[in-house]
Amino acid sequence: IVVGATGLIGGFVVDKLKDDDRFARIIILGRRDIETTHPKIEVFITDFQDLDKFSFWAEADCLFCCIGTTIAVAGSKENFRKVDYFIPKFLSKFCENYGISFLLVSSLGANKNSSNFYLKTKGETEDAVTHAGIKTVHIFRPSMLLGPRKEKRLGEQIGKIFMQITDPLMLGWLRRYKAVQAETVAKAMINESLKNESGIFVHENEEILNA
Repeated sequence: IVVGATGLIGGFVVDKLKDDDRFARIIILGRRDIETTHPKIEVFITDFQDLDKFSFWAEADCLFCCIGTTIAVAGSKENFRKVDYFIPKFLSKFCENYGISFLLVSSLGANKNSSNFYLKTKGETEDAVTHAGIKTVHIFRPSMLLGPRKEKRLGEQIGKIFMQITDPLMLGWLRRYKAVQAETVAKAMINESLKNESGIFVHENEEILNA
């Protein structure tokens, strides 16, 4: 199951799953339709309040939660939390009930005790997922993401330029902050999804870069 398939990381996850023979079925779960003719892909439309109406839960092995927004796009902090916190929380209950591995895209610096609203929300999301009783949880904390976004984010565009200039200097402990390609994050997620391990695993940016 892929949630956030129209986003930067989610799009790469879907592309890689399509070409991976180890995955026989790809369920895209989202708020709007996606045009596709690929034989492995099925698209299900949801407002994430009606998740119990779907019958695919019992057949699923892993869920890639790549959903995310910005306050600017969402329009308010409340709407931001509806996407970045409540949707993963709703999904985690189904993963717990059906024994589905949960792979969550979070953020570098995520901390439920942070004074920064974005990082606090990401930390609270991690906390909700890790306390849902799911057998296997993988949390990915990438730094600045590089890749072709459909929507333009001015602050992120400026950040990317800065990161690309400073990236050669990101050595040693600074590697933690090095910008990472969204495709690399997707690759790391798929690699971890195939491991037969139980527990809660947090993958920091420097580990993701090695995928």
